[in-house]
Amino acid sequence: MTQRALGWTTLAGGVLVLLFWAAYWAGTLGLDPSDRIARSYESAFPPADGLLAAVLFAASRALFARRSRGAFWLVIAAAMCLYL
Repeated sequence: MTQRALGWTTLAGGVLVLLFWAAYWAGTLGLDPSDRIARSYESAFPPADGLLAAVLFAASRALFARRSRGAFWLVIAAAMCLYL
């Protein structure tokens, strides 16, 4: 896969993370707002997902610029995905 394709893929990943949280906070996902357990579970993820989105955007930017740091950010994003 080329650096440009990886750049588009990581950019799309970051956008999808942000779109998920926008839909979650807008209440359009169909989750029951009175379910405290589900709310408490989901409320643990925004900081980590925000950091993941930032790392994906950093990887995308570096890959589009053809910088060697792109691989560094990709490894960090991959490790975060394994953890999350």
